[in-house]
Amino acid sequence: MPHPQTPACHGAASERSQDTRHSGAFYDGIAGFYDDMTGFDQRLQRAGAFVQRVLARHPVHRAADVACGTGIYALAFARCGVRTVGVDISAGMLQKAEAHAQRLGLDVNWLLASMDQLAQQPDTRFDAVVCLGNSVPHLLTDAELSAALKSFHAVLNPGGQLYLQLLNYDLVQARHERIVEINRQDNREFVRFYDFRDDGLLQFNVLSLDWSAGPDPVHALQSTVLRPYHESELRTALHARGFAAPIAFGNLAFAPFDPAASDTVLLVAAKA
Repeated sequence: MPHPQTPACHGAASERSQDTRHSGAFYDGIAGFYDDMTGFDQRLQRAGAFVQRVLARHPVHRAADVACGTGIYALAFARCGVRTVGVDISAGMLQKAEAHAQRLGLDVNWLLASMDQLAQQPDTRFDAVVCLGNSVPHLLTDAELSAALKSFHAVLNPGGQLYLQLLNYDLVQARHERIVEINRQDNREFVRFYDFRDDGLLQFNVLSLDWSAGPDPVHALQSTVLRPYHESELRTALHARGFAAPIAFGNLAFAPFDPAASDTVLLVAAKA
């Protein structure tokens, strides 16, 4: 199993914003418990169902899972015989992904790179690019979003499909609920919550509490910044980067999108 590769163009890393670099450190910090917090086995099962739906929509021989984290969707594509690259900015996450691939006996190429660097790598042409799990909001500026979408467009084969999934931030901001989710695994508890900033951005926090050493928990707080993109913003950005008009769905089962009720939005756009 190949080790995570460093980007071919080293200069691009120094041009990322401070917040984008910080998101890599954030995910390095939570990589050790991320799968316990999110439920790896259940997520892998759901990812497999999503990949089956993608393959039923159009043929996919090569796929890229961008911002892959611990590799859920890359592994699901590989299980279906698709040649797959998993891309992430966090070396810690990619180490976990590689360990999963070894345990499952799957062949995935792991690449340490940001979203905008994908097109700079050799042998990167795909029939499908997926960027799921609320990854796009880590792009905090119009320029960062444009560069990432340009990279995705460049690596897709003609007619290839881009799948972008994120939270429905119309609903998140309307509800203004700080708690995202609370999970418990053995002697550990994980609390994910927001701080709503005055500048319109969100601070996303992960509080971990560990009771294994005694009655008083050992706790740690990890935080990063997100931009709450709305569906209409992403539609405009996709069109500007040469994609055909995207179709919006409400979840990974391709249910209709309802701005007032859907927790997530999945945008599917073909390379024009």
